[in-house]
Amino acid sequence: MEWEKLDQLIADFEARLAPKPEPEASLGLGAAFWRETWEAAARIQEGFREARYPTKEEKDAAWARFAAIRKVASRRQQEEWKERTGVSRKHRDEIFAKIEAARPTGISASDRHAADQLKSLAEALKEAGEQLSQAKDEMLAEQKQECFKALQEVRRAHDALWSEVRQARLKQRSEQAERAQANLAKNHERLEKATQALTYFQARSEELRTKIAEAWNEEWKTRAAERLTEIDAKILDIEASITRIEEWIKEDEGKAKKTKPEHTANVGQSEETKSEEEHK
Repeated sequence: MEWEKLDQLIADFEARLAPKPEPEASLGLGAAFWRETWEAAARIQEGFREARYPTKEEKDAAWARFAAIRKVASRRQQEEWKERTGVSRKHRDEIFAKIEAARPTGISASDRHAADQLKSLAEALKEAGEQLSQAKDEMLAEQKQECFKALQEVRRAHDALWSEVRQARLKQRSEQAERAQANLAKNHERLEKATQALTYFQARSEELRTKIAEAWNEEWKTRAAERLTEIDAKILDIEASITRIEEWIKEDEGKAKKTKPEHTANVGQSEETKSEEEHK
């Protein structure tokens, strides 16, 4: 390698380390930059083995210049790594705090508030995922992957609990449907007996009215009229009972319809798991 070319490589190497304008400088130079920088340094170092400077003094001066620049590069890389590590750790700690806050501990699938609690935790987990997406370029790969794995772990826990909630809802609705069907059967039976009783007492009332109209014994007619009053009161009670039973049947039919399994098919869904590439 010609010494003039080597000098140009050293000048280019120094130019790589020139201060960057804001906001570019605030982002750091990055792993790719430093990889290319040290590859350039390796080429220069190899060039010193081949290059023939006019004098030893000039070669020593070129080497001293290169060594000084390389020392600056090393110090800047270390400073950047320290700063990047601190920023990455800060993001990691904040994201982990949100992930842990979204962990579904102490929630029972059979609790009637379980779905609302899970929805609230899903929002917290979504915030953690969004922060990871926004901060991924400022984080170290190891800490970024650590956050992503924790995020996925809690998402799986959400999915598992949602499944338990749906099963609990299905079981609850199935039991409610069974109770409603059992009540329907009992109330239909009550309705049938009440209707038969109503028919019987209506016939007795009509028969007694006819006999009273045809009777000549006043004492008997008085006793029969008292009995007729009792029968008519009984008829009113039975009619009121039939009305109540019909209302119960209508109510149970509504419950049976609402508690069909298909009404729980869409109970609760966790946030869709994002692809791993999104956080890389």
